[in-house]
Amino acid sequence: MEPVDAVTDLPLRRVMSWWALVLSVLGAAGCAWAAAEFSLHQGIWIFAAAALALTALVAAVDLLVIHYRMHHHEY
Repeated sequence: MEPVDAVTDLPLRRVMSWWALVLSVLGAAGCAWAAAEFSLHQGIWIFAAAALALTALVAAVDLLVIHYRMHHHEY
């Protein structure tokens, strides 16, 4: 069972989510560019771009949750 007084470190989680968002967007853009430029292993580049885009989406949703929780003083 989880303790009643358990809290998460929202400011640290926010920093990590921002890093994940920025790096995932840059990585997805780079992989999409590589998929467009190089015909060799194009499917792998597309898969990597999609995976990184999904990671960016999860980080963005996490930032929204963190913002909500910090705004309502839930930490």
